Amino acid sequence: MLSDGEARADLVDRFRRNPGLIAVAEPTLRSDRALMLEVVKVSGHALRFVDDGLCDDKVLVLEALKRDGTALIYASPRLRGDREVVQTALRSRGSALKSCRLFRNDRE
Repeated sequence: MLSDGEARADLVDRFRRNPGLIAVAEPTLRSDRALMLEVVKVSGHALRFVDDGLCDDKVLVLEALKRDGTALIYASPRLRGDREVVQTALRSRGSALKSCRLFRNDRE
């Protein structure tokens, strides 16, 4: 039998290998900030599947955007209007600007 720590490490590993599994995971797992932070560090696009409340977590969203700037579309509206968040997405992938109308004409 696995200890709690081993079970958690196994779960993180499974989600890292297949982030799409998050879509069918229990809501308590999708809202587990520490777990989802580990997953988005590997696959930014996994932000698509995390609990909506975590899509407003700036630290978590920034980590996702470092991996995949197009994940900006899954960030909360508040964070899509945050300059640091948008700039992080653009550094990762310039096409992320399509997800954020607010800064389209901003040259900074």
